[in-house]
Amino acid sequence: MHQSIAFPVGKGGTNLPEDVALIAQMLNRVPTYKGGPSVYPGAQGSMTGDVINAIIHFQQAQSIFPVNGLITKESPTLFRLNQLANDAAAGDRHVQGMRQKVCDFALSYSRMNPVSDLICTTGIEFTRYFATQGKKNIPTPEALELQKIDKGNLPFRKGGEFLKKLYDDILLIPIDWSDQKPYKFHSKFTFKTHEITMLEGVFKRHMRVPLRNAANGGVHWCGMFACWIWKQAGIDIKWQVSREPLVSGKPLKPRTDKENMRHGDIAMIPEESHHYLIVSDPPSTKPMTALHTVDGNDMWQQILEHKPGAFDDGNKHTFGHVVGYYSLAEALGAL
Repeated sequence: MHQSIAFPVGKGGTNLPEDVALIAQMLNRVPTYKGGPSVYPGAQGSMTGDVINAIIHFQQAQSIFPVNGLITKESPTLFRLNQLANDAAAGDRHVQGMRQKVCDFALSYSRMNPVSDLICTTGIEFTRYFATQGKKNIPTPEALELQKIDKGNLPFRKGGEFLKKLYDDILLIPIDWSDQKPYKFHSKFTFKTHEITMLEGVFKRHMRVPLRNAANGGVHWCGMFACWIWKQAGIDIKWQVSREPLVSGKPLKPRTDKENMRHGDIAMIPEESHHYLIVSDPPSTKPMTALHTVDGNDMWQQILEHKPGAFDDGNKHTFGHVVGYYSLAEALGAL
């Protein structure tokens, strides 16, 4: 369906509020890699000013001339916007199906919880070692005892093979598991700096793959897991360490218009650049709104579901704490 405006919108235009709102809505449906805005027009407080900037950016990305920040009823800019909007509408049903598929996969893995460091030297498996008091995570006596037992004696973690397969499946640049060179890694669980190989980083408890060759890091696999779930749902995606993931070979840029974040999207928070999958639409955009998520590389390197109100971990899983997200709808537009 072709949508039109009554009067010109943009730089030097009449800018009727209803026309400006329509153009803003159409621009926001355009994937960022095709020239759509990364910030929803109006989010910064100036609807018309933001729309003008977004029009200029769209015209440049689509090689539409002149690049003048103006849209009229007969302009090629409006024609191209309608084309992309119709493409998006046609894909809505597919997107909704994929959202549900992603969430189903994520929840199923959280129930299986195939990876866990909660295995003591006697082979007893625990489901969780944290009790909650207020907004602080307090280790239970069992957890403290486990740390005490394991210092200097690190057995294999549950799910090392699964974690290795995750790395192999999702990383753009594969890890050379035959590399026997020892790399330094500082574990916050043992409070020691260890020298470990790549393979030990994926199989030994409390260790991480030491890709950065640093004494205080190792690779966190939360973002890898979230993208791997997308891949299981059929999206051609690869993870790059410290860079944007690639969808069909093209970088997928994070979005900041989080009021449009939906189930199936991958959210990001500041702490250690943690990523998690949103598995239910946020019920509100209020900062303290609790989110329903599935997190890989969560406590004790597990895959855990976080339900609103079920577990108090401060504001880690609240709407206000999210700083950006990867849009599943945009990723599907890149296929």
